Formats: sequence, C-alpha cells, structure tokens
Amino acid sequence: MVLLGYEWSGNTGGGGDHNVYYRTPGQPIVDSCHALIPDTSTVASDRYPVAALYEELRQRDGIAIPYVGGRRADLAQHDPEVVPAVEIYSAWGQFEWQLTGSLALGHRVGLVAGSDGHKGRPGASYPGASQFGAYGGLTGIIADELTPDAIFDAILARRCYATTGQRIVLRVQANGAPMGSEITADGPVTFGVFCAGTAGLRKIEILRQALGASESEVAYVRDPPAAALLSDDRLRIIWSGARILGRDRAACWDGRLDVTGAMIVSAEAYAFDGPQEGLTEVAPEFVEWQSITTGDEDGIDLRLNRLEGARLSFRSGPACFGLEPATLGREPVVVEAVGIEQRVVVQRLPEGEPPLSVTFTCADDPPEGATAYRVRVTQDDGAHAWSSSVFVDRRRYRAQPRRPREIFIFVKEGHCGHVCNIMSKMRCRLSGPLQRA
Repeated sequence: MVLLGYEWSGNTGGGGDHNVYYRTPGQPIVDSCHALIPDTSTVASDRYPVAALYEELRQRDGIAIPYVGGRRADLAQHDPEVVPAVEIYSAWGQFEWQLTGSLALGHRVGLVAGSDGHKGRPGASYPGASQFGAYGGLTGIIADELTPDAIFDAILARRCYATTGQRIVLRVQANGAPMGSEITADGPVTFGVFCAGTAGLRKIEILRQALGASESEVAYVRDPPAAALLSDDRLRIIWSGARILGRDRAACWDGRLDVTGAMIVSAEAYAFDGPQEGLTEVAPEFVEWQSITTGDEDGIDLRLNRLEGARLSFRSGPACFGLEPATLGREPVVVEAVGIEQRVVVQRLPEGEPPLSVTFTCADDPPEGATAYRVRVTQDDGAHAWSSSVFVDRRRYRAQPRRPREIFIFVKEGHCGHVCNIMSKMRCRLSGPLQRA
C-alpha cells in the first residue's frame, strides 16, 4: 500500500523542507518555486513561504512533516491543523533536537522517521559512499486497518513512532491512553510500555518535557541488564552528534585509542553505517578508525585482558581525553564536545545478553501544566526507537475558600473597646451591632 506524497523544498527562511502527504489520489505537486525548473507553465501553482503551503493543504486534506535535509525546517513556522508530526531520523542523520525544539515552542506533535536516501530503496536505505551519514529510518504506525484512510488518521492522531531503520515494535500507554493522546491528570500517571526489538534491548527511557521548556529530562529508566554483574574486561566507547544544524552537519571522528597497562584482546565496530566507515587497524596496544556522525552514534566494543592498571587515551578531532577504565562503575563517563550534542560516552558492559523484549509499568507525578512524555529505546547494536508523546495536562490545585465561622462573645459592660481591638488583630469582624444580653 502506498501513501501518496512528495517533498516541498523551501529555504529555511521560508519554512524549510517538508514532506507532503495527501489522503486522496489525484492531488497536485505544489512547488516552493521554479528556480531549478525550466518549464514555467505551472509557476502560478507555487506556494511560498510555507504558510501558503499550509493553506493549500487545508483545502486538499493534506499534511506536512517538517524534517532536516538539505534545508532544515524552521520549527517556528507551524500550523497544528496540517503538521501532526516532525521527522527526527533519516539518511541525513539523527535529529532528536527537532522534537525538543518543537515542544519548546509549545507544539503538540508526534514523531516519524524516513529514508530520503535518493536511491529508490524504501525500507532498505543504506547510506552508501555518499554525503548521507546514516541508514534510512522507518515509521511505525498503529492503525485500525491497513488502508490509506486508517493510516492517515493514525498519523493525524500521533499514533506513530520512529526507528533507525529496524522493525522494532513499540507500544506505549499513559493511564490506558495510547501514544499521541492528550489526557488530564490530578496526580501520578501510570505508563505501560511494551517493546520487541530486532536485537537485545539495552535501555528504555521515559523522557518528559514541559511544553515551553527547552530540554527534556529522564523520568524513568528501565535497564534490563541492571541485575547482571559488570564485566571485568569489556568496554563500550560511543561518540555521537553533529557539527551544526545545517547541511554541512557531518562531524569527522577519525581517530585513535591507545591502551597502556593492558592489552587489547578484541575490538569490534559499533553502529557504523557506511562502507567508508569502520575500524582501520587493530593492534594489541591501539585501535584506529574512520567515522562520521550526523547526529547518530558510532563506536567500539573493546575487550582488554584486564581493566585494573589499564589507561585509555582517546584522540579524535572533536574530543581528546584519558581515562582509567577500572574506575568505571554502572554509570558511564560522558565527555562533552562542541557542536550539536557531540559527546563521547565510555561504559563498562554487563555480563550476558540483554532480552529481545521488555514489558513494564511505572508511574510519574507530572508537574503542573502541560507535559509531553515519550519513550526512547536503545538496542545493544545501537539502533533506536522513539514513541510519539503522550501529552499530560496536570490540573492546578485550587485551595478551597474558607467558610467564615460564627462565634458568640459575652463581654462585660465597659470592655467593648478592648474586645474590638483583640478581634481586629485576629482579623475577625462583627456580623452585627453588639447587643445587651
């Protein structure tokens, strides 16, 4: 089944790139301009800036999905009637900041992912030796039936989630309402999560972000291997992020890791995407690699003959640092770098393999006002899935007005003035004139 659509390519100042989808066939392709189109016979149908596109789509039962391609979308130019979701992953990279930025502007949007690999292989979009830095993404849609109308309605209702190209199954509920819902709450909200991965599930996080706030925070973490003992010889080193928000966002992480005080038993590539990336040399005392990230993650799984007495020296363009791995506990060491979410994470791995599926419930007490809750899944192979948010409106507590109490005071004659002074200090008032008993 095919959902009809096309790309509207506008400069960021005019709204930026959007994917356009129609509910019904026979609808036109509306261009942003004819700057690169020799045939100008349809120039009258151009719609620019994006507000003009939104107006056209309202009349044709269409929707638009802002995304980050050659021209990143301007999230401030928004129409809730025709923009139900934002794209946070594609062959261009990983852009979770698209969602946090939308929520910071108060937009109630869902999440999707796509390929945009320019190779005509939907659902199998490998980056290849080109400017694209990541494997193409997929969108999971929770629809009542496999029809264009049902799928369109599910996207409008934000019953959709994004993956990094793997067919991960994800279901999320909040107080029984599915992802994408808007609910009200007087107290804690109970979340139910089910996830079936294509590889072991390393971590599942529930993130919350108050509408209007600039950042998300972790409300709950489900760590399936948490009970396992930490390995005494296995490490994982992950680097990620992008240089800038625009087209030239790719960060070059070509580098080298030197080990002293111990020996490298094995080194395996973690989450590399393209054929031009990977480990270029592995020796007992060092590892070298070639890597670019466009918001996504790459890394190394390392096994040493021992951690005690070992020292690591990490050298790459965005970050250089040293570390003694024996000092690592369950919490990773994070080294921040410049750029957009550029960082290096070093962690000890637990023994054993994580499970392929996880089901759990948990509760969180939302703050007053509107809060967006979403789930982020991390697989052992570096793949991710992100649910659309559930929007929780927490009612503000209103103190009940105090009912006035009536008291009867018996006062000796000649003491009325003294009693009135006391009542004034107690913020009491007379309901009538003093009367002689």
